[in-house]
Amino acid sequence: MRLALIKHAASLNKAFRRTSQRRHQIELFKENLKRLFHRINEQESDEHWRYLSRKKASEEIEVVTKCLV
Repeated sequence: MRLALIKHAASLNKAFRRTSQRRHQIELFKENLKRLFHRINEQESDEHWRYLSRKKASEEIEVVTKCLV
């Protein structure tokens, strides 16, 4: 798998960039992302990784949505 580095402005939706994010939300996201990477087992299949990333992304979206309401 090849990873391409892109700037954060190119990776975010324009509508999302216009919303203000609280610092604690960003820190929470970073901590959860670190936890996700620590849970990685290189012996697992690609489908396992997709499942974990979808699960974590949906949890993060729920947290951010609750904070914005």
